[in-house]
Amino acid sequence: MSTAQRADIVILGSGLAGTILAAILARQGLDVLLLERFSHPRFAIGEATTPETSQWLRLLAARFNVPEIAHLGPFQEVCKHITTATGVKRHFGFLYHREGQEQRPDEATQSVVPDFPFGPESHVLRHEVDAYMLHAAIRYGVRYQPQVDVTALKIDGQGVRLEAAGGAVYEAAYVVDAGGGNSPLARLLGLRETPCRFQTHSRAMYTHMVGVRAWDRVAGPPGRHEMARWWAEGTIHHLVDGGWMWIIGFDNHRYSTSPLTSVGLLLDPRRHPPGRSAEDEFRRILKTYPSIGRQFADARPVRPWTDTPRLQYSSTRSTGERWMLLAHAYGFVDPLFSRGITNTMESIHSFVPRFLAARKDGDLSPERFEDINRQQRDMFDNNDELVRHSYMTFPHFQLWNAWNRVWTLGIFYGGARLVRALTKFQADGDLRHLDALDTPHQMRSLAPTLPGFEPLFQDCTAIVRAVHGGELEPQAGADQIFAKLRACPWAPPPFRLGDPEAILTDFRLPNLQKVMAWGAFQAPREVREGFFDFPPWGAVGHVIDRLRSPHRLLLKGELTMGVAEAQG
Repeated sequence: MSTAQRADIVILGSGLAGTILAAILARQGLDVLLLERFSHPRFAIGEATTPETSQWLRLLAARFNVPEIAHLGPFQEVCKHITTATGVKRHFGFLYHREGQEQRPDEATQSVVPDFPFGPESHVLRHEVDAYMLHAAIRYGVRYQPQVDVTALKIDGQGVRLEAAGGAVYEAAYVVDAGGGNSPLARLLGLRETPCRFQTHSRAMYTHMVGVRAWDRVAGPPGRHEMARWWAEGTIHHLVDGGWMWIIGFDNHRYSTSPLTSVGLLLDPRRHPPGRSAEDEFRRILKTYPSIGRQFADARPVRPWTDTPRLQYSSTRSTGERWMLLAHAYGFVDPLFSRGITNTMESIHSFVPRFLAARKDGDLSPERFEDINRQQRDMFDNNDELVRHSYMTFPHFQLWNAWNRVWTLGIFYGGARLVRALTKFQADGDLRHLDALDTPHQMRSLAPTLPGFEPLFQDCTAIVRAVHGGELEPQAGADQIFAKLRACPWAPPPFRLGDPEAILTDFRLPNLQKVMAWGAFQAPREVREGFFDFPPWGAVGHVIDRLRSPHRLLLKGELTMGVAEAQG
């Protein structure tokens, strides 16, 4: 019989979720054993960061003294510390398409990612950043073992015993599964819900390509789309009736050392029934939507297509007797708004203090982690609501145009609460600023600490459902949502969220300064005190660091990519 390897905690899966959690716990002095079914390097999606993601990464790095975590999100940090095989993300871009027609310039929306003070976001090659974080975890003392296939599990009052193919045995006080959709714990404990409870229905096809043309070169003459950023400088979402396509360029600036573009196609199988290969399905979409077809005229995949059946899966619970399913081991919805890594970091932030306190008390009972179970359930249910209602708007541009503003408003306040908390924590070191973010009972909301947002969100989902059910004309539904946004006292006026013609949400510095001034002096009291009651100069230090950085590409004006330089 094999001698068991023992640790304080075993973590299954060495992607970002597993390695970040492992590094944090090892930094706190725990003996951490990290088991991986496969080995690095490995292909993974989840390749575009968001401002909210990067704020969570910065927050975890500061709170638990693991600076490497902060290097995983913002473009400057990834290029400086990890790899220049990284794309820049300066906007969320959504381009609406009609079957058989050229894309119309007035049927597009763009939400700018702020360049200051923390920098634009990134398109990251996951095998690069995953390996970087794995090496960081090992430096902090994590014991890593690849190619371990867990086949059996035993849990009792004393701890957890895991058995792997080949006879290896591992024992610990607690186990966290960060292994994604192939979660060993979900399989061994019979936790998957059948059918999946999420109401979003989508299947996915994705690969990496070379030769994908920049949208700025194929969309028509310069100036046809008058937006704040070149389309190639951000994450493009092509929206079609019943689905969408992502284009995430790693080659979208002159300093990139990668020629690759990540391409994914998500389709509702009820609208686009399966039956074709991924390659044939992709080519069908290119023929149906001529503008998209031109973008891929010279493109070819450099790896086989991954073709999934229905993408959604869910579990009955995420915590139990000495175990937890972390993030995508628990469930998955759809990558439309890139919320996966954000939600994972939120769960890690909530879990670590609870686990350390429970271990100190000698009480690892399920009741100590019930908040985590509720938090993850509510986060996934919220994302399901957000995405499934988005699919309902895809047949009608103006309805999407209105619905998109509700998401924008939510992520603005969701990110603003993080900036406020982290700025205050860095000013005085008081952990209560960060503890206040731990609000599991509010996680059904994009903006958990803004009481009025969830009622607005629910009102707008009801409007979208009424249109989808044929009870309301699409334009009338859009008009109702825009009217609600215009009447909303905490919708920052500089963003013009209630104006259907304002298809650009401008987060560039001059407009952001106007928003900050409104928030500090004109916003309702609960907004002033809950989101803007910290010195805006708290970010000055980050600007100074950027000015001193040898990787200050944006500050030197060297990164901006003109149409003539776009990859063609």
